[in-house]
Amino acid sequence: MTTATITLYGIELEVEFTYHKGCRGLRDKYGAPLEPDEEASIELESVGLADYPKVDILPLLFQDICDEIEEEIFRWMKDQRAESYDEDRR
Repeated sequence: MTTATITLYGIELEVEFTYHKGCRGLRDKYGAPLEPDEEASIELESVGLADYPKVDILPLLFQDICDEIEEEIFRWMKDQRAESYDEDRR
């Protein structure tokens, strides 16, 4: 489980989540798919206000807000990889 602090609609949230890496489905010897590819996904474990991270508000959120949080987490992960890459180059 990973914890990230993100901002959504001007509200700072502390999110605990699990990242599931995507994978390519099984292919035959010609490269035709035998199984569909699995996309990477985020499983939200808890969502709290940054000032009150121990209060889990995830059960109170509508699915569309959860989807937006997941999208923001993907952006956060991308930023983390970019920062890590920049630090490695120094």
